[in-house]
Amino acid sequence: MNDSRWFYLAAVLAIPVIGCGSSDGLFASGGTAGAGGSGGGAAGAGGAGGGAAGAGGAGGGCDTQSCNEPPPAACADEFSVLTYESQGLCWEGACKYPSSSMTCDASPPPACNADGSLRTYSSIGTCADGACSYQPMDVDCGAAGCCEDHCCELEPSNADTLGQLEKNGLVVSAPQGTFDTSTDCITPSVLGDCKVVAPAGSPEVCVCRADELTINSLTIAGKRALAIFATRSVTVGTLNVMPGAGTGWTYDNVDGTSASGGSYGTTGGNAVAAPTQGTPAIVPLIGGMSGQDSASKGGLGGGALQISAGQMITIEIGINAGGGGGTPGGTSGGMFGGAGGGSGGAILLEAPSILMKGTLAANGGGGGGGSSNMHGIGASGSAGKLGTTAASGGSGKDGWGCDLQGYTVGGDGGLGSKGDGNGQDGQADDYVYNCLSGTEYVGRGGGGGGAGRIRINTLNGCNCSGVTSLTASVGTVVLK
Repeated sequence: MNDSRWFYLAAVLAIPVIGCGSSDGLFASGGTAGAGGSGGGAAGAGGAGGGAAGAGGAGGGCDTQSCNEPPPAACADEFSVLTYESQGLCWEGACKYPSSSMTCDASPPPACNADGSLRTYSSIGTCADGACSYQPMDVDCGAAGCCEDHCCELEPSNADTLGQLEKNGLVVSAPQGTFDTSTDCITPSVLGDCKVVAPAGSPEVCVCRADELTINSLTIAGKRALAIFATRSVTVGTLNVMPGAGTGWTYDNVDGTSASGGSYGTTGGNAVAAPTQGTPAIVPLIGGMSGQDSASKGGLGGGALQISAGQMITIEIGINAGGGGGTPGGTSGGMFGGAGGGSGGAILLEAPSILMKGTLAANGGGGGGGSSNMHGIGASGSAGKLGTTAASGGSGKDGWGCDLQGYTVGGDGGLGSKGDGNGQDGQADDYVYNCLSGTEYVGRGGGGGGAGRIRINTLNGCNCSGVTSLTASVGTVVLK
């Protein structure tokens, strides 16, 4: 027995041969009986609980190489396990195995179940039959499903500028009325916790966050676009996004004789209308284009709305982001033509599950009516409405002249977009000469606004029994 371990053991402690151990203790195995020596009697059998070797001859009861059958792990107490090293030491004729106690606090990692739920485990386990056992708990991940070791989370469009969905414990039911993105974007608000975000190169956005949000009937006004981020669900009865909320593009010149409608998803009416704007994905979040000014203002472009929910969006009645109607022309200075209607706006909905029973509309506004040089102004065009009907253009101030020479005809503003069509051209101007009153004139109608954009991002397609005013582009939500 030359191993220094024996001297250490002999000097420090006299170790009894027992059947169980404690943390960092030693166990004496009873499985190896002492072998009888040449000059002595037979060795006693080792006890099942680690009994000492009987008196034997000079040959000894074990050696270190034979101590390789440690006892099985056992419960130290209700919440910890006692384990033994695989190699023991031979001491006074018996094998002794170092032991250690391990608390049951290392639960298995979470994992996805086949049904899309997430299985987690209690953080503290209990000991049974020498092993730690942890209580499993299954979490319903809803429509988003399970992503390896956690319930999937939605990565919203425009996240690089607007941020992520954030749990804040808010379950909000917005009262009927008006939410002004210019003045009401505060924390708290009727739409949850709201703050202003100013993306570089695009209009400011009011971002409102909640866990669950219900909107029964609400009008969105103000100059900023609106983004609603909910970790679970958003339910909308009626939501009317007024023109101008997040409008992005405008004409940089005035046309008093043939003003064009705003262009976004499709082009506005009249010959010099701008090309289409923005992207089908509505990234960045920008509303429609305003109609071209004449003597008075073109209709504002439709507002911009993004709703991103971690689980589900339900649309009961509808969301409208129609463009504003163009105003009538002037009565002097040759600026008799009506102003252009604003294009429709932007509606972006995204959630793993979307139930759309109502209507999504982003129609262009009607062009303004042409005015008379002697008898006043025409009428304004109508704003884009919730539905699939084109907004009407304002009537021109025609019907003036005389029996001998005739009467002016025309000047009506162009209709706003219908479906995926462009805004309609305004009616031409008209003259009547040689009446006693002089030359009668009515200006050309402003062009109708083009269609906006509608985007729907889901996991497995939209459950859409409702209608959209134009063909919506579709995509797949990004889950992380």
